[in-house]
Amino acid sequence: MQSLSKAKYSKTDQNFDQFQILDSAVEINGDSLEKTEFINITPENNCDEALSAYLKDMGRYALLNKEEEQLLGKQAQQGSELAKRRLAQANLRLVVSIAKRFVGRGLALGDLIQEGNLGLLKAVEKFDPERGFRFSTYATWWIRQGCSRAVQDKGHTIRIPVHMTETVQKIHQAAHQYFIREGRRAGSHELAKELGLTEGKIKSLLQSTQEPISLDATTTEDGDALIDQLADLDHLATEEEATIKLCKQDVEGLVAKLSTNEANVIRLRYGLDTGVPLTAVKVATVLGMTDDRVRQLENRALLKLRNMDSSGSLRDYLK
Repeated sequence: MQSLSKAKYSKTDQNFDQFQILDSAVEINGDSLEKTEFINITPENNCDEALSAYLKDMGRYALLNKEEEQLLGKQAQQGSELAKRRLAQANLRLVVSIAKRFVGRGLALGDLIQEGNLGLLKAVEKFDPERGFRFSTYATWWIRQGCSRAVQDKGHTIRIPVHMTETVQKIHQAAHQYFIREGRRAGSHELAKELGLTEGKIKSLLQSTQEPISLDATTTEDGDALIDQLADLDHLATEEEATIKLCKQDVEGLVAKLSTNEANVIRLRYGLDTGVPLTAVKVATVLGMTDDRVRQLENRALLKLRNMDSSGSLRDYLK
């Protein structure tokens, strides 16, 4: 996927975002593939306008049904670059749907989409249709991982007041304790009740809704608000997450075999209880350990999990 791989982004000296987006649909004529062009988003090429164009443009690519995913997945395994590209293009909207959930954590939507696209490409390379997963289900995990890691690595420049940081830590602690006690993820209502905060306060601390452009003002060629299209994709993502729970159940079974400290570290580091992964530093604060101790426990736990996963069904998720 040489052309799609060019999408990896970089920062300019002026700290502007620069990323590349698909500008033309891929037309299949027999076994041939017409040229796919890209638009560079640079300080000279208005970022908001280019991002808006991208959001409109991705609607050109039709979603795939399960049979189409399976066929393209097999062709991709056999080395078909066309099949790989088709799988990726059909899931560009899923990337945006997931990426916009991470807005407000230190990265702009454009950056998050770019990182999500890199996760999507990794999913294309690793997808095995014989496992029975929908490709969109499998890709969802990699897209979210790409966004999560980018936020951890690059979103630290946002300064949060000390008192707010302490409150966020309390929210994570409460969510962790709730999961252990109830066996399910706490909603904002349960967390608000336990901490004596409003649901709005909980949500605003964990996930800001500020967007770099107005999705309501952005319309598709049919005149529909793009936010409506993305809302439909949120529904799609929710369905895919329901399937991912099957894999999470397997992970939970393995985590239960770890020591208490190892399990706590893994749950917090990978967001098993809250859906929000924490850095080693934040995990150390929550659990009252040193950073080095957290990393030691994490490495030991991951080694155990890989050894316990004899079937290899979770090998991609334990990397």
